[in-house]
Amino acid sequence: MTRLVKDGRDADQRSVFEEMRLKLEAQEAMEKTRSSLNDHPMLTKHGENIDVQLDMLWDWNHVIKMKLTNSTDDIQLIPSTSMQDMILLHNDCRGCWSMHGSKWTPDINIPLGLTMKKKAIDFFYMMNIYDAKVEGHYWMTNACFNTNTTNCATNLIVYAIQRAKPWFNSLGDGYFGLAPSNSIDLGDSSNNILEQMYFHGMVTKKQFGVHTHMRNSTEDPSTIRFGGYNEELFKAGHE
Repeated sequence: MTRLVKDGRDADQRSVFEEMRLKLEAQEAMEKTRSSLNDHPMLTKHGENIDVQLDMLWDWNHVIKMKLTNSTDDIQLIPSTSMQDMILLHNDCRGCWSMHGSKWTPDINIPLGLTMKKKAIDFFYMMNIYDAKVEGHYWMTNACFNTNTTNCATNLIVYAIQRAKPWFNSLGDGYFGLAPSNSIDLGDSSNNILEQMYFHGMVTKKQFGVHTHMRNSTEDPSTIRFGGYNEELFKAGHE
């Protein structure tokens, strides 16, 4: 059923003038955000690479912790080479559930494009693999890795699920996509997270390397290096 207003227009359809007004408001808000972050102590010059600790989550998934502008807690993302985007759960998502439970809302409530993008996603949950059909928008947000050094960027493009069928459950708060991408959804490769990190000067190479164990280790936790790999962690004699 379509909701109509008194003059017969579709209540969910915006006029061209309303779209222009919202875009101008978004641009002004983004400029204010940029100016307020110019002297932010966390947004300093980046190095060649970023070392991020991979915390264990329920003895199954490793997670990357990130700080986003509008989140109730650190966002815990499961790194995956089967996904291309940084995928979050929108605060208003229908059919979504996160065991960690951090809530995220967009910095500016205007997505990149009015039409929701549809995706088919395979995901692990409680040692089983499921599939879901999801819909959501791409958004721009500010984010920092939860590291000992400063590693932040503004205007990162992320995909947030707003509808999921039959359901989308995650032990973390979403996924950190590391798969190569031609980014059909936005027409270029700009939404691939590794491409974005390179574009924002967070890393100097589009590479990543993972160091892990075949056991749980709190003394020497697993790590992922963005921008390259740590040769010091190679076993003796290994090339």
